[in-house]
Amino acid sequence: MSSYPCVLLFFFLLGGRMDTNNIHWMGNSAFRIEDSSMQIYIDPFKISMNIPKADVIFITHGHYDHYSPKDIDKIQKDGTIIIAPKTVTVQFKGKIIMVEPGQSYTIGKLKVTTVPAYNINKKFHPKENHWWDIL
Repeated sequence: MSSYPCVLLFFFLLGGRMDTNNIHWMGNSAFRIEDSSMQIYIDPFKISMNIPKADVIFITHGHYDHYSPKDIDKIQKDGTIIIAPKTVTVQFKGKIIMVEPGQSYTIGKLKVTTVPAYNINKKFHPKENHWWDIL
């Protein structure tokens, strides 16, 4: 099995609150979060072509159902910022922020904190692999 660092992202708008009505589940682990000035995607996967372009794309890890270059291409535009672990960011050009667990980042009006992610009841992403240490 390949090693994929995983991160879980917690974020909030600096100086404000995000209305939960603006959080849209898109299937699997994919979400779109919008406010009046920003379109944020998390792990876009099997998304349609007719959705708003992304200002920010978060990729939690490199498994195909979280990191889908085909789906990223559907929503990426000039100026889109991609935030992901090193194993994913090396495959992109443009505005890239490489993250690792246990850190905080400020991206525009977003404050992002990353934590290690692992499954406790499945064989994928076991805690004992310490994939977040590979960065």
